[in-house]
Amino acid sequence: MSDDEKRKGKLLKELEEIRLRITELDESAAQNRLAEEELVRSEERYRNLVELSPDMIALHSRGKYVYVNPAGIKMLGASGPEDLIGKPTFETIHPDYIEMVKERIKQLVQGKAVPLLEEKYVRLDGKIVDVEVAAAPIPFQGEPMVQVIARDITERKCMEAALRSSEKAAQRLAQANAIIAEIGRIISSTLNINEVYDHFAESVRKLIPFDRISINVVNLQDGSFFIPYVAGLNVTRRKKGDVIPLAGSAAEEVLRTRSSLLLGNLEEFVSRFLGLLPLWEAGFQSMM
Repeated sequence: MSDDEKRKGKLLKELEEIRLRITELDESAAQNRLAEEELVRSEERYRNLVELSPDMIALHSRGKYVYVNPAGIKMLGASGPEDLIGKPTFETIHPDYIEMVKERIKQLVQGKAVPLLEEKYVRLDGKIVDVEVAAAPIPFQGEPMVQVIARDITERKCMEAALRSSEKAAQRLAQANAIIAEIGRIISSTLNINEVYDHFAESVRKLIPFDRISINVVNLQDGSFFIPYVAGLNVTRRKKGDVIPLAGSAAEEVLRTRSSLLLGNLEEFVSRFLGLLPLWEAGFQSMM
């Protein structure tokens, strides 16, 4: 093979290598374009998820909000993002939780994970919102940034409180029923009415601490009531054995309405029920 043929063969080989390299670059460029297009689509999907999320999603850097999604704007009582962007995040944190949140942010900046936290946010109108918060650090242009996802649990907390109250009420009802049953047992096992009264007073004290308890026996024929039993503090004109006019008394109101009567401040009711005057003068503040 002549030198010209060798040079020609070498040149053709180099051209083929260049063509293959160009093809590879074209394929790589096409793949990069596809990757870029997929990245744009992924970013669009993520943006839609964030914008449509029912939970608050926010970003803050150096102690200030840089992004808040529509759910967060609504949760914090803002009219638009301009009310929150650039605003110090601690202005929307309840004072009781600020130190705790500061410590969480410190841990996040150090790359440490933090657990879910139940805390309280303060809306722009001053109302308090119970929230459950998850937070994670995210890098952004070399700056430390924290992403926060917060869920409004105010309704859930109210339901939990109502459930606890209901459970306590059920426990007190069960206790009251047990006491009533015990009183019934005492009544059926003794003819000593004073023993029944004593047991009744002890049982009531277990449910409601009191300074004084009295039992009134009403005589509708002569419009009066008799006090056969008193436990606790003595009150002038309201002692054991006293007969009291029914007119103007709380006992008369209970008979009339056939319901219990709770008087939170006796001073407010003395003018309505003159029979309460001795109790009020003795220093009692409330009565049922």
